[in-house]
Amino acid sequence: MEETNIKNWKFGFIYYNPADPLFFVKKPNDTGATINFGNKRILFLLIAIAIIAYALA
Repeated sequence: MEETNIKNWKFGFIYYNPADPLFFVKKPNDTGATINFGNKRILFLLIAIAIIAYALA
């Protein structure tokens, strides 16, 4: 599986792989899932959530 490639994990907990189309990937130690920070659509979603949270604060 592509998400198990260790070079795509930064600092052991941030997954970054622009070539991977998945939004969510399983963590290598099977303790859950994380988002693919290399996916541009996820970055737009996170920015939108941050803007909404800032506007509501």
